[in-house]
Amino acid sequence: MNQFSFIFILIFSFGLRSQVKVAIFSSGDSLNKDKNVSTVNIKAKPSLEKNLIKFDDGLLLRGIGMIDYERRVSRKFTIEIGLGASGRDFVFEQFVGSRVAMPLDYMSISTLSTNGTWGGAGLCFQISPRYYFDPDEFKGLFITPIFGYRNYKINIDENMLSGMQTFTNLGYSFMDVGAKIGYQFYIPIWENFYWEYSVGGCIRTATYRTLQENYSPLYQQTVAAYQAVNYTSSYIALLMTIKIGYSF
Repeated sequence: MNQFSFIFILIFSFGLRSQVKVAIFSSGDSLNKDKNVSTVNIKAKPSLEKNLIKFDDGLLLRGIGMIDYERRVSRKFTIEIGLGASGRDFVFEQFVGSRVAMPLDYMSISTLSTNGTWGGAGLCFQISPRYYFDPDEFKGLFITPIFGYRNYKINIDENMLSGMQTFTNLGYSFMDVGAKIGYQFYIPIWENFYWEYSVGGCIRTATYRTLQENYSPLYQQTVAAYQAVNYTSSYIALLMTIKIGYSF
């Protein structure tokens, strides 16, 4: 037997959650003498991807381009932050805007959309901390509360008593507070690419920035005097999301 000390390390790894047993022997010990063996159990934790950049395909139909960044906080918790810009939500403006219950002397969003022009990009963002039921990369079933905001801008020219006047920063905005459940999975044919599908609901607070028509009796109601007003309402809305992402 060698007079100097030596160390035998036996490692047995079984999948992502396997344990590593380290056996330490002193000089003069044999493999059959268990009384002098010290063992240490080490939890094997694989390296998980920590970053995921995503593009929200579903919001394109609502006139929004948004990039989301998902960051791993722990094995089951992540936080996602999205930032983007809005164009025009023609789906809402043409099919929903005319049915918004506003006072009769308020110009409807559909009329504002038809007669107005795009007022420039609006700010859009969302924040959603996530809980994954299976701590396996960014894959699997998850639930998340969500807070989001979208702003759309419309400009319009109207004939006032003093002549034509351009009203800017009209339009509408949505603030959502709700929750979603979804599933995110790896795309096998594309390395590090993910798809996400989610559905949920929210309480949506909508603010409509429109014009109020105040007709002047001096001109026998032939010329309208408009003023910009805000009208706010809240309702329950459905949330659906389709995203594609790349992890690193």
